[in-house]
Amino acid sequence: MTKETISLSELKQQNDTPNSPPGKMFLKFVLEKRAITLSTAALDLNLTLEELHGFLEGTKSVDAEFSLKLADYTGVEPQFWLNSQANFDKEKKN
Repeated sequence: MTKETISLSELKQQNDTPNSPPGKMFLKFVLEKRAITLSTAALDLNLTLEELHGFLEGTKSVDAEFSLKLADYTGVEPQFWLNSQANFDKEKKN
């Protein structure tokens, strides 16, 4: 796994699509910024490519266990990922 972290404030400031799935932020601000391939990220996060694609597209939700993996991978606290998922879920219902 990568050791470089992204700051929470940086992620919040750069998120120009607050109602997007957390995976979209992960793709834009973690994978693309660091030039990490989907295959590498899936391997690092112990996910299948199908699961990773689901996360990026918003069909795989962030739960407590997955938020810990994301926190370890990005350096951004687990609660951020859980809150992002909750906000996305709330917007989907409206």
